[in-house]
Amino acid sequence: AALMAGGITRTADTELWNGSSWTEVNNLNAAREYFRGAGTTTAGIAFAGVTSDPTAVGLTETWDGTNWTEVNDLNTARQKPGAAAAGTTTASLAYGGSPGAPETTVIANTESWNGSTWTEVNDLNTARYGIAGAGIITSAIGIAGYTTTIVTNVETWDGSSWTEVAEFNTSRYVVGSTGHDNEAVIIFGGAAPSKVDNVEIWNGSSW
Repeated sequence: AALMAGGITRTADTELWNGSSWTEVNNLNAAREYFRGAGTTTAGIAFAGVTSDPTAVGLTETWDGTNWTEVNDLNTARQKPGAAAAGTTTASLAYGGSPGAPETTVIANTESWNGSTWTEVNDLNTARYGIAGAGIITSAIGIAGYTTTIVTNVETWDGSSWTEVAEFNTSRYVVGSTGHDNEAVIIFGGAAPSKVDNVEIWNGSSW
């Protein structure tokens, strides 16, 4: 059970996976790329990204299993942020990113979602975009990313602040990642700048 929406070419297309095939369902209200999401196939959230011009947006939409509904925007518009992807439509976290494309500046800003509004909370220690994320609003992780160079910094979130922890082994950015909290995460692929197929597992203290 998975939900896929938007993407490069700034599409609004949304598709649902049932374990064997994809089915087209109702589109996002705002076509976009480079955004992030969290939740499930019946209760999801999508936020940030780039729409019809290179200016990043704070647009937020929630998914109820049938339709997308526009809700309150992020306080800081951004593209390519990190997200606590195991979060829900009532408890999500957005962090880092860039306010435009090309990415001439990066941000460390972090915001938490309570189901109706975004609230600014403590920033990342290292500002960056293209940051990989996993976890939930009280136990998240931010991995890798890009400033003017590739960064290997890893930070964990405890619900109130970010703490720098051990860096991973193979330097890269635009990595895939998944995990339900900041103590058990897997990362895979990425670019360094050439593509890599390396996979690493985080056990809460080391990679």
